[in-house]
Amino acid sequence: MRIIQSFWSKNGYSIDDRPEIIGSLYQLGLFYPSGKVREPHFNPRPNEFGEKVKESIELFNSFKNRNNVFFIKKR
Repeated sequence: MRIIQSFWSKNGYSIDDRPEIIGSLYQLGLFYPSGKVREPHFNPRPNEFGEKVKESIELFNSFKNRNNVFFIKKR
């Protein structure tokens, strides 16, 4: 993932604060099936996997920011 972030940053498009884009590119890879490089661009959009990454991070942060701790009882 760090390679993806560096590649985009070196091409003028920082995605360091865009986990949904990093997740999408991780799932897709840096290359198309044909072998052509996926070129960075100014308006990246997440795919379904990237959206799930974003949702997961938001959910984790919502729990992290709570003062309450929840315990799950085993049955």
